Amino acid sequence: MPGVDVARTDLGRIFSLGGIALEATLAFVAAYRLARHKGLWIGTIVLLLFLLEMYGKIATGTLASGWTFAYTMIVLGLVNGIRAAWAARTFGPLDGTELESVFE
Repeated sequence: MPGVDVARTDLGRIFSLGGIALEATLAFVAAYRLARHKGLWIGTIVLLLFLLEMYGKIATGTLASGWTFAYTMIVLGLVNGIRAAWAARTFGPLDGTELESVFE
């Protein structure tokens, strides 16, 4: 369909809503896994999807300057969650006695 904006058709709206639902589901799964310090791979996937979305907004010129701060904080939160999952994988589970010795 030359000259037709696909995003304005019913099929385009359905695909947009499906993409939003898929991305939200991945974000919730990543948040749960990162909270349990086991989300290294899913956190990395969500971070890459978020960076790809930001790149698309920058490329099309729709990235508002006010949202840049919020997007930066989201990226930093994802990066720190991935770092925590990586550290939990590297150091293994910590028991209470190891944590008590740190705060003595």
